[in-house]
Amino acid sequence: MSSLSARDRSRSPRFPSQSLEESLRHAEAIYDSVHRSSVDSSTIYRLMGFSGKSGTSAKALGALRQYGLIEGIGEKTRISDLALAILEPETPSEKSHAIQLASKSPDVFGEILGRFDGRVPQADEAIRAFLIRELGFQKNSADECIKSLRQSLAFADNFRAPEIAIDAESIETIAASEAAKPVGQVQTAPSSAQAAGGEIMVLPLTKDCRAELRIFGELNSRAIHNLIRHINLFAEVWAEDESG
Repeated sequence: MSSLSARDRSRSPRFPSQSLEESLRHAEAIYDSVHRSSVDSSTIYRLMGFSGKSGTSAKALGALRQYGLIEGIGEKTRISDLALAILEPETPSEKSHAIQLASKSPDVFGEILGRFDGRVPQADEAIRAFLIRELGFQKNSADECIKSLRQSLAFADNFRAPEIAIDAESIETIAASEAAKPVGQVQTAPSSAQAAGGEIMVLPLTKDCRAELRIFGELNSRAIHNLIRHINLFAEVWAEDESG
């Protein structure tokens, strides 16, 4: 049973009433004005462009909190470490990972993704039924939640780190280039050579980073396809570890 069970609620559960993109605009306005200083809620409302507390401004502040962009309560509310990683990232990768994490931070978004094995259905009906029947949402709130979810995940996708793509031609080209280097530099066996311990390829990834790939048996198209799958899976796991 969901941790947000409908039996435990008399009204719709909390959900961000605006997208991550809009919440980030509010977070940036706060950061530009007071950086990471702690301020009270009234000041937060004003910095976000509202005249004071209202239903709309309270929902906007709640969305910031649900995406993990602010921390603290009352007079000690400030921009969070997660927001800082987005607004002042050390690397594009840090920003990408922080945005991915923020887009999935709202509890209800996690419930939806968990219900559908990490993938959001293309049609709204299944999500709406889950929200209403299992989480106790009202229909209008369910539709708003779905809209916010889709907008936030679409926004995050624009910042997703590109997958590592390697094909057979690029591997052979790199291997041939490395094999042609003089003794004393990074070396690799030609693709036709088979050493006792397997064929070795050294792949330059950056000027300071190289990968050694040892191949046993025939390097055919199926083997290359499976290698690409493994590397892309590794890239996903690495990104999750860094964001955690």
